[in-house]
Amino acid sequence: MTVSRALRGIEGVSETKRTEIEAIAKQLKYLPNLPAKAMVEASSGLVGISFPTLFNEVFADMLLGMRRVFEDQAIATIVSTSDYNQSQELAWAQRLVAWRPAGMVLTGCDHASELTSLLAGTGIPVVEIWDWRSDPIDMCVGLDHQETGYALASKIKASGYRYPGFIGCPENIDPRAEARLRGMAEAFDSEIPTGRSPSRNAFQVGFEACAELLKGGRHIDVIFGLNDHVAYGAWMYLQTHDIVVPQDVGLVGFNGLGLLNVLPVELTTMRTPRERIGALAAKAIVARSKGVKTPVSLKLKAEYILGQTTRRACWP
Repeated sequence: MTVSRALRGIEGVSETKRTEIEAIAKQLKYLPNLPAKAMVEASSGLVGISFPTLFNEVFADMLLGMRRVFEDQAIATIVSTSDYNQSQELAWAQRLVAWRPAGMVLTGCDHASELTSLLAGTGIPVVEIWDWRSDPIDMCVGLDHQETGYALASKIKASGYRYPGFIGCPENIDPRAEARLRGMAEAFDSEIPTGRSPSRNAFQVGFEACAELLKGGRHIDVIFGLNDHVAYGAWMYLQTHDIVVPQDVGLVGFNGLGLLNVLPVELTTMRTPRERIGALAAKAIVARSKGVKTPVSLKLKAEYILGQTTRRACWP
């Protein structure tokens, strides 16, 4: 009983005895049996996290924000990627639920209907991140991407731009990007031409999608990139074709990524609170596990950053 209390961090064991027990456990290379633990407790102590990909600074930053909170609470995490595939996300969730996780983090609010049904009656704390909706599965921390796209496009429109274009991945891959595009179209009160590339490399997407957008001499005076990396790929295409930014065409990114610190020109973009989203999601799960009621949904804001790749506003 003393060993169990010491290794689980429960009070009632002196620090001297706890240190002695931990030293012996380390010497014996003892690790707790999580499946057995889950059989006698409400959960396994694991938190499952699903991202579309980890080859993306956005999701890596969210993971960093989460891990700082979970590590402070001695909570282990297991991370999976769905490659933007709802069936893969569902299969992962079905496997994870069998382990009785202490919580689950899902990216976005677009899931297979079976996933929502699966999680609705389990009692497992679930947080949907990055995206936002008023009726989440359980809890939600993120941005309203259509609202964010509208806010960004409104700033750009105020700078005098009238012929926008959007570049990114193929449709039906990234629902957050498509929501931002809808918001941009609303701000400009018109359909926005798009350039798309199926490449898995964001810089290549920007280069190729920019070429598609401008082919045939289409008149575009500002280009919105799906993210900063895509916008930088477009910048490289424009440079190689002697198209000057922002004199000939404006260029806008999204997310405010670390790449911006080393670019030769400052990119106009929206800075998203990625680490904060991750930290708030983790805190929500920790609070729920301790019986503390938390807000159902938290809608955060992105910050507009005016760089050197767009004109200044025509009025204050």
